[in-house]
Amino acid sequence: MTKNIKLFRLDKSHLVYLVKWLNQRPARNLLRMRNMTNIRQQELWAEAAFKSANSHYFIIVANGENIGYCGVENIDWPSKRATIFVYIDKQESDGTEISSFIGLLDFAFKELGLNRVSVDLLTE
Repeated sequence: MTKNIKLFRLDKSHLVYLVKWLNQRPARNLLRMRNMTNIRQQELWAEAAFKSANSHYFIIVANGENIGYCGVENIDWPSKRATIFVYIDKQESDGTEISSFIGLLDFAFKELGLNRVSVDLLTE
């Protein structure tokens, strides 16, 4: 059964989830992170990320639960290109990833007016 997926703009209240997810061994291995992160490091990242016109980040909510995050990054406005990614904490084969990608693509093409996106896809 596919979950009811919604994307909400990432804000400072969501950083605690990023710390949790990024400190789990699978995410650290996939992202090649040597050190664990903390809330202060994520706050510093967020300050820059939220000001940037070249990236947009979202929290993924399924049935009222924060289950991951995703984003449109590295936007090259002159060529209207960007990269998208999706991270789901507890992945299940229920369409969550697909629904998240569809939401991101909709945002990238319709809201931002991009005409090409690439995907950063990491698997265990």
